[in-house]
Amino acid sequence: MYKLNILIIILLAANVSAESARSLVEKGNQLYADRQFDSAIEIYAQAAEDAPKSPVPEFNTANSLYRLERFNDAIDRYKQVAAGSSDKRIVADAKYNLGNSFFQKALKNQQTEPEKTLEDMKTSIGYFRDVLDIDSANQNAAQNIEVAKAAYKQIEEQQQQQQDQQQENKDGDNQDEQEQDEQQQQDSQDNQDKSEQQQGEQQDQQQPQDQQQQDQQQPQEPKEQPMAPDATAQQILDKEKQQKKERQILQSLGLEKVEKDW
Repeated sequence: MYKLNILIIILLAANVSAESARSLVEKGNQLYADRQFDSAIEIYAQAAEDAPKSPVPEFNTANSLYRLERFNDAIDRYKQVAAGSSDKRIVADAKYNLGNSFFQKALKNQQTEPEKTLEDMKTSIGYFRDVLDIDSANQNAAQNIEVAKAAYKQIEEQQQQQQDQQQENKDGDNQDEQEQDEQQQQDSQDNQDKSEQQQGEQQDQQQPQDQQQQDQQQPQEPKEQPMAPDATAQQILDKEKQQKKERQILQSLGLEKVEKDW
């Protein structure tokens, strides 16, 4: 962008007769040239007290604020000058510097206030067009419009790319989360199936042992001596006699209660 327009002493002399104001503005301009902008602002404020109707101190104060990158404060001062002057030259210069201020503000705040960047760039273009409405031969304003348009397009494309990248990253994160959830669900199901399988195997292994323990705990019932299926009646009688004799012997010894023989 081009340099700021500065109202010079000649214009001040045409509007203000106070010699102190003229001297103060000269001193402020020297400080401005030396890039001592804060000190220049103080001197311009003194000049404004001596010449309250002159736009010069206010205008050059706005220029100093611009150099300090206090763009919002500079914009307020330029607007006051443009609204308070009937001189088209002063109005054109104020609007030209307003265009520069919004342009620089947009560039400065691209990262911190991206939603306002394009709006400020549009405002910048609007003020340069206002200058052309006043002075159609102003080549600086015409060129600044083209510069601002190109910057607007570039910023718009960058913001769109950032939005697309953010959306792509978000979609990728969602896909990763979905895959992770599915994997976790699959792992959980596999672990559950494995646990159930292990429990089944343990039950199968424990069942014979439990059954054996139950068998050991069951009282053993006395087993009768099986009779040979092919024994003869005589053999049966002989066995009965033998058992009777054994009982009698046991009885005589006092070892067994006598059962009645039939």
